[in-house]
Amino acid sequence: MEVLFIRHGEPDYENVRNLGLVSYLGELTREGIQQAHTISEDPRLFDAQIVVSSPFTRALQTAHIISQKNGFSLMIEPAFHEWLADKTHQNTVDSEYGKNSYHEFLTHNGIRDENCKYNWESAEEIAARAYPALEFYRKCGYKRIIVVAHAMLIRTFGYKEQNFPYCGIYEMEFNEESKYEGFVPWNG
Repeated sequence: MEVLFIRHGEPDYENVRNLGLVSYLGELTREGIQQAHTISEDPRLFDAQIVVSSPFTRALQTAHIISQKNGFSLMIEPAFHEWLADKTHQNTVDSEYGKNSYHEFLTHNGIRDENCKYNWESAEEIAARAYPALEFYRKCGYKRIIVVAHAMLIRTFGYKEQNFPYCGIYEMEFNEESKYEGFVPWNG
């Protein structure tokens, strides 16, 4: 199955912070909306069969624009959510804890060990939820799908460039032999 991973458009977290909400609910900026409209016209998308999205608002908005402009069905896949800065959900990514978790994740290249202070989701744990979810769509018989998700998740599928632009595309072939081969580190 061919997979076109698309990172969500540029997010705006300020409005949800002002409302006292977590950043998961952050919407796209005007630029992010324009990015989604622009990528929806990319010819690589035209022969896809379905759009599958992370449940987070910024990804859903991006996926909705792509699906509406191209007439694709849109599915929400909870397993494609963003990386968790705190697996207990007691600390939000807006907190100092979240910032420190992110720094520790990068310092350890996504691998948790006994020296880790924070309870963040490892890259291996991201892959453990994302790979079976993608396998579900392959087993459903799809030949080419679009997945709108987040940079850390997409890196578990092998994206190697240092910067992953908003609404950037990463194409890969996913088959029964596809497996997690390690996190691709980057300077965040």
